[in-house]
Amino acid sequence: MQINLLEQLTETRWLCLSRPGKRLKPGDVVHLDDEFSALVVDKKPGGETEFEFNLSGSAFWAALERVGAMPIPPYIAKKRKSDSADHQDYQTVFADRAGSVAAPTAGLHFTGPLISQLKAAGIGFETVTLHVGAGTFAGLTAENLATGKLHSEWFDVSAECLLRIRETKERGGRVFAIGTTALRTLESISERLESLQPL
Repeated sequence: MQINLLEQLTETRWLCLSRPGKRLKPGDVVHLDDEFSALVVDKKPGGETEFEFNLSGSAFWAALERVGAMPIPPYIAKKRKSDSADHQDYQTVFADRAGSVAAPTAGLHFTGPLISQLKAAGIGFETVTLHVGAGTFAGLTAENLATGKLHSEWFDVSAECLLRIRETKERGGRVFAIGTTALRTLESISERLESLQPL
């Protein structure tokens, strides 16, 4: 069974995607190894499963490290299993907060030396936090199209970043969002950019 952690609800409860998960029902226990297990608490209408794990804190994270694997893009997972190198290969160099269910793959192309070269060439470089959500694993359905609703994702853009973007635009500069996740984040804050006080 594959369980992807989406959102921590309490010290021991998580909202997750589970595959295969259709047969799971509240009260079922999934044994991940001899010491690590998860109780099915609830099945959500969107397909997510709420699990209560038997471990918490550092014991939980140690067990997760022991039994878990980095989720890799489906087009790669079809060809090979996840391995220990994926922890570095599928992590952006500027990531600093846990929470994303998958790497924002366009950001994987950036390396420390490349970012330094961009800055040395006078190109500004800003980062935003966007935790890729469950929607990255979900197919587009007729219901999604009819309602116009998809899974939401959590993001954070600092006030300093907002000001630098606005300043760049005001002086006629261009702002490039690298990847659709960064683009969606900037689209989501467009009203905040317009409402900022003059510099």
